Amino acid sequence: MSKKLTVVQSDIAPATSKLPSFKAYNDLADTLDALAYRYKILEGHVEIFEKHPTGIKRSYDHLPWIEENLAEFDKGAAKRIAEANAQSDAFNIEILRDEDGLKKSWIAAKVGELVGSFPQANVANPEIYVPMLINEIMAEGCHDMVILEMTVRSLRQSSKFIPSISEVLKELRKVSDEWGQRYDALEYIEGQADELRQLIAEAKLLRQQEEERRAAEKPKQEEQRQAALLADEQRLAREAERKLPIKVGDRVFDSTWGSTGTVAEIVSAGGDFLIDMCCIYLDAPFLFYDDDNHDPRTTIAPLDDLQKLIKGDRGFEPDGTKENRKL
Repeated sequence: MSKKLTVVQSDIAPATSKLPSFKAYNDLADTLDALAYRYKILEGHVEIFEKHPTGIKRSYDHLPWIEENLAEFDKGAAKRIAEANAQSDAFNIEILRDEDGLKKSWIAAKVGELVGSFPQANVANPEIYVPMLINEIMAEGCHDMVILEMTVRSLRQSSKFIPSISEVLKELRKVSDEWGQRYDALEYIEGQADELRQLIAEAKLLRQQEEERRAAEKPKQEEQRQAALLADEQRLAREAERKLPIKVGDRVFDSTWGSTGTVAEIVSAGGDFLIDMCCIYLDAPFLFYDDDNHDPRTTIAPLDDLQKLIKGDRGFEPDGTKENRKL
């Protein structure tokens, strides 16, 4: 049969001065939450810089927005941080602590408040439940009266029946994580803002250097652009010249004989020829010719087998060499 659980407050409550009110706890939470919100924004901005290590892209894409948020933070940062520190200091009551954290007597007082908040609390073995819960809370290393107080308040407001030890510890860890984030924001937000200012300065410098580099390269880029346009115009002109009909005096390459030469005569189709033919004066004679009645430096080739040469092509200038003959 369960026994009614009672705790004698006078035996365990520490002698202490006036303690903060419940509203003071709520006010501290609100103040720290506002800082935590700003801290998350600054932290997110630092991550943006880390994702763009060159600094150039982040400057162009994000810098105005980041500077705007940092300026918004700076407007009342000192006042908000000072207010948060003052509120937090009100909970820094040394008499409630010893070298191990919160005093056992204070933890016992909070356990007593929790148990006393459930008038019909019945536990099979209260003489085990209470000291065991106190010891478990101490084992968690609870050093902050705010965390313990907010844990007790949360359980008191949400539970219909006295919670088990595991439920108390679960809530204690949850509250500890929440307040840990709040305290981290208070401790690190100024450093985070300083880091962000440094990153912004680096980004601006990198952007300036990039703009200077682009300005220095602009004349060279324009020169390259003009050169490319000229080369393109020359290419088109050469292509147009190459497409002109072959005429007497043109330099050509005979793909049949693999030789270069000059067109001496063009014979139109008809008579002995079914297609247009060219008489070509070759740059070098064919060494294998054994016909004494034929000039070894001349040949006849179909007009379509000839490739017109223009100035700049290999073989355009006759020199009679083997290399010039074979393109």
